Order: sequence, then structure tokens, then C-alpha cells
Amino acid sequence: MVSSISSLNISTTKNIQAEAVVNYCLVDIDAGRYQRQMEHFEYYWGLGKGELALDTELNHIQLRKDMADKLDCQEWAIMPTQDTLDAMISLSRYNASQDVNARRHYSEILPEVEYEYEFVPLYVCQPIYAKTGRSTRTFRPPYARMPRLKSRAHPLFVIFKMVDVLILFISTSDSKERAYTCSAIDVAKCWEATPPPEFLIGSDVWQSHRHPLSDDGSKVQDQLKGGKRTHKQPRNVRKSTRAPCSLPKAHTGPSIYDRQQRPIKEMTSALPLYRLSGRTESSSGLSEQELHDWMERARGQASAPPDSTADDRLLAEYQKERARDPDNALRLRNVYDLGGVITGPRGSDRSRYSSNDWAMHVFNTCLWTHKPPPNYGLDSKRPWL
Repeated sequence: MVSSISSLNISTTKNIQAEAVVNYCLVDIDAGRYQRQMEHFEYYWGLGKGELALDTELNHIQLRKDMADKLDCQEWAIMPTQDTLDAMISLSRYNASQDVNARRHYSEILPEVEYEYEFVPLYVCQPIYAKTGRSTRTFRPPYARMPRLKSRAHPLFVIFKMVDVLILFISTSDSKERAYTCSAIDVAKCWEATPPPEFLIGSDVWQSHRHPLSDDGSKVQDQLKGGKRTHKQPRNVRKSTRAPCSLPKAHTGPSIYDRQQRPIKEMTSALPLYRLSGRTESSSGLSEQELHDWMERARGQASAPPDSTADDRLLAEYQKERARDPDNALRLRNVYDLGGVITGPRGSDRSRYSSNDWAMHVFNTCLWTHKPPPNYGLDSKRPWL
């Protein structure tokens, strides 16, 4: 019996070659938005800041299209062997206990070679066809004799993806899926703590360039706090309420409490002032005839504003962009902004998402209509979707 086969050689279609090959991305996140998560990976994996690239072939596994679709639907998963899991935990704990420059590169412990992965069926219940050499074998549930899958996808990327797939089985008791889930979480927990400032910010490069007599103020603060206080002579305070000198009983200057207002002649307005009866000829404003003439001229000049958006190239590009997929917008992983990190200390900023999405997802309320949403029922197998 073959112990392992390529990840390309399994499919739910008997004619395996008929299914297209998909270069499946494992850690598919926005590196800019989740920069903190990338820094966690780089620190615990022994990389320098900014060295991790998600477009590497180590972050991809080649699958047939039907198997890739089922992996998206979390119907099956793959898991590294126990020896590989132990090596990942050992690497992460070692790098967490060492200085930034003393960390080990992940390739020293887990080289970039082909790895074997256990096939973990979750909800798939179809026969799976595996090409073993020149023949094709059929494996039916529970896939007890399913061989391991070989791939050049690195286990560090694989295990992070599988945490997302297997986390739903953490509440199941005494199951094989729960054992796999706990093993994956044990590895991911090693990457939760925030990396030290020496890695995130860098060393104090200015220390060697400072003047020998210069400091950050700590010495001065210590001297001020620990120094002896000088006893000053108390200031003479006048005990009488009488003024030391005579004050004038009257003043001729303006008071700050006097209300100051500009005369009407100095007041200006964007609109013409209608001349009221009784106002003198010297006062500002327009006569009734002048006001009517001004309105006639303004009415004649009134026209539709020019279409300023006709030549707006940037706006035209925005209009060509596709709208967000509603199903994707309402997914739990996209509704929450995790503060730039998925595994580790996180925030809960939801400002990037509209009230419609949030109300529909949390309260099952449509803000854009008075009609309740249709009830499609729940899948008995997967009620969370």
C-alpha cells in the first residue's frame, strides 16, 4: 500500500485529470491591514521585519479544483505529522526566549522541502479517488486507509490555515477532530504574545551618537526629587483690604464691559440690502427698482451647473469597481477589525463596516427595509452558516 501521494492526485471526480489544478493560498490575508500579524509571524519564525512574503510557493498548496472548493467550505483539512508539530512548537518557544539577533531561522528546524500531511475528513462524505502510480483507488468514508498527502507547502502556513478550519470542533468531546484542533491551537498560541520593542521598533540607535553629558532627563529628575529644599523667606502679604494708593473715582476711557458694535455702514453682506422706508439716502442698500433689476439679471444668468464629473478620470475608475460581495461582507472574519492581528492581543474597531452589515449580522435586522429578511432555515450539519 502506498503511504503517501501528491496533493494533486486526489479528487471526488473519478477522472482526476479532468479537474483543473488550483494553486491554493493558505494564509490569504491583507499584509497591509494585518501588519501586526505579519510581524508576529516574522518574529517567531526567525525572520527579519518585513521579510515575510505571502506570495511565496511555501504559502500555496496545489489541489484539484473540487478539493479546493471543499477546503473553502471546511469539509476537509490537512494536518502536519506529530514530529513536525513538535518541531514548530520548539522553534517558536526558542525564538521567544532569545534575543532578537539570537533567534533561529525557521529553515534551520523546518527546511523548505516536501512534507507529508494527514488527511482529515470533516464533512466530506463522497468517495475520494486517489491516483497511486498507474492505478486509481477509491476511498470511502470514513477514509480509514487514506494515504498521507505530500506537498511543498510549509507547515507553518498550513497550521495557521487549519486553526481557522478546525476551530469549530473545539467544543466536541473525545473526537479525533478535537484532538487535531487542540494540536493546531497549541502551535498558534506560541505566536500570540506581542514581540519585544527591540524587534518592532528597533534598538536605540541614537544612544551611541549622544553627547557624553546629555541624557534623557532621568538624572535631573532624580536630583530634583532627592535634593534638599531651600527655605525661602515667606512673602509679605498685605493684611488690609485698603488699596496702597488712592484710585481715581472716575475714568474717561472706555470700559471693557461696554458693548461695541460696528455702525451699519461698515456691515457688509453677500446679498443686497433692501432699502427700508425711513432710511436716509446716505445709508447703504439698494432701492426697490435696483433690487428688481438685480434679480432679473440673476434669473437670466441661472442655468444648469456644468457637469464637473464628466472629465473626472478618478471618479470614472471608482465607478468601474465591483461592489463587495454581500456574503463576503457579512462573514465573521471580515466584520471584525482585529487591530491588525488575528492571533494575539487585538482590538475591536468596527468603523470600517457599514451599519447595514453590522445590524444584519448581529441583530438580524435590515436597516434598509421595513420587511423582515426571508428565513431560509439552518443547515442541520452546519447551523453557523
